[in-house]
Amino acid sequence: DEPVVAVKPPKMGCDLVKKAFALGYTKDLGDCADDKSEQDEAICTHRQYDEPGAHYSYRLIQKFMIGLVSGSQDLQKNFDRSTLTAEAEKLPGLVKNHAQGFLGVERTAIHIFTDLPEPGGILSKARRRLHPNHCQDELRELRFRMAEQGEDPGAQLEDTLGHLLFNPAVGRNSNYCRPYIIHWAAAPNTCSELIAQGERALTSFGILPSVAAVVERQRLELAYPPPTPKLKDQDKIKESQPVAVEAPEKKERARVSFHCLMKSGPAEPVHGTLAFGDHSFAVDAVTLPAQAANGLYSSHELFSATARVFVPDFSYNNLDRNSPIALSEERFKSEIARGGENMMLAKFELLRSSDVLAGDQWVYKYPKYINVYPWQPHMANFVNRFRKAYMQSEVKP
Repeated sequence: DEPVVAVKPPKMGCDLVKKAFALGYTKDLGDCADDKSEQDEAICTHRQYDEPGAHYSYRLIQKFMIGLVSGSQDLQKNFDRSTLTAEAEKLPGLVKNHAQGFLGVERTAIHIFTDLPEPGGILSKARRRLHPNHCQDELRELRFRMAEQGEDPGAQLEDTLGHLLFNPAVGRNSNYCRPYIIHWAAAPNTCSELIAQGERALTSFGILPSVAAVVERQRLELAYPPPTPKLKDQDKIKESQPVAVEAPEKKERARVSFHCLMKSGPAEPVHGTLAFGDHSFAVDAVTLPAQAANGLYSSHELFSATARVFVPDFSYNNLDRNSPIALSEERFKSEIARGGENMMLAKFELLRSSDVLAGDQWVYKYPKYINVYPWQPHMANFVNRFRKAYMQSEVKP
């Protein structure tokens, strides 16, 4: 007798779908496809309800030993001593790379030299040396004031650098202050010696360890990049599709630069490079503006000179001001004559449209109104434009 084979009846309404699939009008049959054959269920290896504990332990040990023997056989078959040796040679570099990140070794080193004396008293100077992160604490206390209100030229320069580069309350894209190192009371020809002598000048100025640490960390980061994260299922599907994507170019130039702001510097700005191994670092020097009779700098000239030492072609003029129409000195005089010594808030509104940083130097003729001058909006506008240019400039490491 022949075995009886049960014939499943055709699914209702699938004749037209199968014809369309055969003619190529559809890519799949959907619910009209034949059911998959039932697969044999795998034997359950979990502990049975009536299985003794000793027998279940024996099965687990047996399973482990079988897997261990088969795994060792596969390891012996596929063992490659050269690959293991190559991976072992990378271990010291990997450990050193992770150690530098754990210890907080800087990725950048921006050295700023000036021949001005270090501002502050004994306690302030000791704080700078004993507490390397003091700049983050001082930025919280940085006041919005004109440079003419500073105590001495060194304090003026320190406040200007803080506003331009670090202060997050002024503008966007603020920098971390720790990699920026200010060297006070430096020789006026410091940048010229850096360009001419190279590494010998770094040794004589005592900054070679800082530069070498940055270069070494960058070398380790390029040599031992972080592992590629595992992709999810949907990312694997996207990756399987051929998409032409250009790999990002690695930055081989170390993020180190040198800047000089000298009172007794050269008449023209100095721009050059310092050769350090396979790297080339930017060196820029700008002479500070002339000091007033009281020994202080004007805000317009000090901010412009400090900005140009980081971005040599930076400029800020009437086209960059907040207010499209500047306040003239004649109108300000007429308003003063009309209101007399009162209505200081009205004069404050008038001064809002006069930007000292854009060249409205006539404001300095009225020292009594400097205390109510709206310094913050004009400074924020200047700082935002500078930081945008600084990010786009090749001078920034």
